[in-house]
Amino acid sequence: NGFDYVIQNPPFDRQADIDHIRHAFSKLKPGGRLVSVCSPGPFFRDNRKSVDFREWIDALGGEKFDLPDGSFKESGTSINTVYVVIDKPHTH
Repeated sequence: NGFDYVIQNPPFDRQADIDHIRHAFSKLKPGGRLVSVCSPGPFFRDNRKSVDFREWIDALGGEKFDLPDGSFKESGTSINTVYVVIDKPHTH
């Protein structure tokens, strides 16, 4: 039970992207992959939620990639974005 892949573009307000990413990750099968658009905020903010998020991604071997400025301009927003890729470890 669970998903092999999750691809998402969650809301960013009040760091909701962190909550959505963690929740989606919990729904992955072992060996599954999550790819999510995310605000760059969690990668430079010093608040506890952002620091914990970065540490969690690092512990899982996840990666963050910067998207070009204006990636979503055609959709009506000029907010800068990144995306994260996190693989759920296989259980033994």
